[in-house]
Amino acid sequence: MYMKASTSCLGSGEREIDRVSRIGPIQVPTFLPDRATQPTTNEDLVLRSNTPNDPPTMPPNRARPRHRPLTLATVAGISAFILPTCALIRLYASPHTLWPLFYTAAVSGVTFLFYGYDKMQARNLEWRVQESTLHALAMAGGWPGALVGMHYFQHKTRKMRFQSVFWSIVMGWQGLYWMVWSGGIEVG
Repeated sequence: MYMKASTSCLGSGEREIDRVSRIGPIQVPTFLPDRATQPTTNEDLVLRSNTPNDPPTMPPNRARPRHRPLTLATVAGISAFILPTCALIRLYASPHTLWPLFYTAAVSGVTFLFYGYDKMQARNLEWRVQESTLHALAMAGGWPGALVGMHYFQHKTRKMRFQSVFWSIVMGWQGLYWMVWSGGIEVG
């Protein structure tokens, strides 16, 4: 397919459009350096587009799979789920209520979404979620969602100050779950 464009609208630093590169469904003209055979102001300039038989001029943009390494923090995070799971089972077994499980799942889901939103804002160089908000959500019981969000989005994993506050919140919750499991706190 050929399209004609008049060169009369080109300025004094006009360049010849030699080929059109394909980026997805959009075709973008590629400008090449000046050549000896520049079109005059009255000549027509021909734009060539890629046809289905032409090979693509750029490789397709494929998403690379994410690499989520198995680190010491990942192992600690997985093991941090053992005691809360046992405590929630004990809470369900004694008064037969699912409210603690629903509460933990809801707050963790919201916290996970906040971590994803903060990672998106960080990539786009936009306004971010405050670290105090992320810590408050973890302190409110959403630390499992925060832990999964940190691992899934690879977000807030290198900031030692953030990690130390976060892991102290997790340890506080572990102490609470230990007290529920051992019978130190009666619920119901």
